[in-house]
Amino acid sequence: MHATTELSGLNRDRKAAFPMLVVASEFLVLAAVVALAGTYLARAADQIAEITRFGRLLIGSVLLAAATSLPEMTVDLSAVRQWMPDLAVGDLLGSSLMNLSILAILDLAHRSAGKMLSREA
Repeated sequence: MHATTELSGLNRDRKAAFPMLVVASEFLVLAAVVALAGTYLARAADQIAEITRFGRLLIGSVLLAAATSLPEMTVDLSAVRQWMPDLAVGDLLGSSLMNLSILAILDLAHRSAGKMLSREA
């Protein structure tokens, strides 16, 4: 009876360790994908800035705004589909106010006029 208990304990440990190994492997692979994609997107943003002659800061800001707004759009669309307009409006206004606050702080910190559209940014 004692040997059976030990075997079931070993099986339980294997089952617990295997998903952790899978999760850790997935995490490492996806972290590598994010690192490679980030490097590629940064180079692509530099090329876009060079071709359009807009500043790198402007292009980076636009791409960052688009990337950070996608989760908010997902929440808003999901809330609308579930007939939760209060959540959708609250999320939209809250994220907009936060983004505008960040921009206002950055604008105050970066006082030189026209710097955003310059090629040196």
